Formats: sequence, C-alpha cells, structure tokens
Amino acid sequence: MGAAACSSGRTTAQTCRYRVTDPDTSVSFGGWVTGQLAVLRSDQDGAGGDDCLGWKSGDSGGAIYQAISGRTGYVRAMGIVTGHSTGSPCNYYYTKLQGVRAWSPNASMPLL
Repeated sequence: MGAAACSSGRTTAQTCRYRVTDPDTSVSFGGWVTGQLAVLRSDQDGAGGDDCLGWKSGDSGGAIYQAISGRTGYVRAMGIVTGHSTGSPCNYYYTKLQGVRAWSPNASMPLL
C-alpha cells in the first residue's frame, strides 16, 4: 500500500500523483460486482491530501503504471482504469493485470 501510480486516459491524458490505498477489493458498478480491483487516491493539486481531481469519464480502459526506480523512462504496468467514486473521499479503481488475465488468459501488453 502507498505505492505511487500514474494513469493515461483519453480525457485527462497522463496524470500521476496517485497512491494505492487498497491493493485488493471488489466494488458494485451499476449492480454488477467487479473484483480484482485496487483502489487509488489522488493528490492532483499537490496539497498532500486526497482530492477528486483524478481521472474523468472517458479515461476508462487507459493504463495504470508506475515508474521503475533507477530506470529512467521505464514503467511497470499495474492495470487498467476502471472507474471512480464521487463521494468523499474519491476512490479511483483500476482492474489489476491478474484480473484482466482472469477474463482473458492470453491478454498481453505490447512492448514498444
């Protein structure tokens, strides 16, 4: 917990300043329980607390990743943007890679 993360989505482009607050949870979206999720909190304003300025509608399916320490320009894939809550505090949910693979065992991430 507490690991730093970044996201890349169509609406908000690349944003960082997220941290993992729950590495394994499930949530009901529209009456459907979704598992293999992790929870992030956002500090986009840099004030040191939680805010609701993270990803927005249209970012779903974007990448969640973190920088690899000591390897400039390298990142580790963590999962894909799934959804967010609008209450206080705002929670940002991503599907972990193992969840993607549970849905599609042959899923892979292309290396560029």
